[in-house]
Amino acid sequence: MTNCTDTIPGYSRNVPALSWSAWLMAGVTLLSNDLVKLTDWMAERREKARQRHALSGLSDDLLKDIGISRAQAMGESDKPFWKD
Repeated sequence: MTNCTDTIPGYSRNVPALSWSAWLMAGVTLLSNDLVKLTDWMAERREKARQRHALSGLSDDLLKDIGISRAQAMGESDKPFWKD
């Protein structure tokens, strides 16, 4: 009798099943990696928001020096933190 696993090239029935603790550790590893990515993203967004807020506080002369108008600076500072 043929099982569906018999049709998978390279499949071996001798592969040990993972224990619950191994599954749990794999899940914790995946979750911690995602948490690190989320923390990094939040830090980048916070820095972007800080820079935008600082931009809105610059004088017209300083804005002119960096090549943007007051309207552009205000438009940038009004963007939500999640926008690039």
